[in-house]
Amino acid sequence: MLKITFGPKQILLLLILIVSSMGITLAQQPDEIRISGNFRNVPLSDFLQTLEKTYGVKVFYKLSWVDDYVINSNFKGVYQPAKKR
Repeated sequence: MLKITFGPKQILLLLILIVSSMGITLAQQPDEIRISGNFRNVPLSDFLQTLEKTYGVKVFYKLSWVDDYVINSNFKGVYQPAKKR
């Protein structure tokens, strides 16, 4: 099976796209979302689940869409301002 890895620039772009397109429906919205963690050879589906559980980021995908991707990056307080509704 072909595995495709993302570098730090691709991960940052992916995060910006995810965070900028998400709709946060919490009563109090944070001014920014900071993502920290060491992700080495982590399947993209596991990474997205971590974003959902830890940061409240909702990403809709089919497992078949992300099956071949892994994350290889270390995040130290990477943030993107939350989009206000």
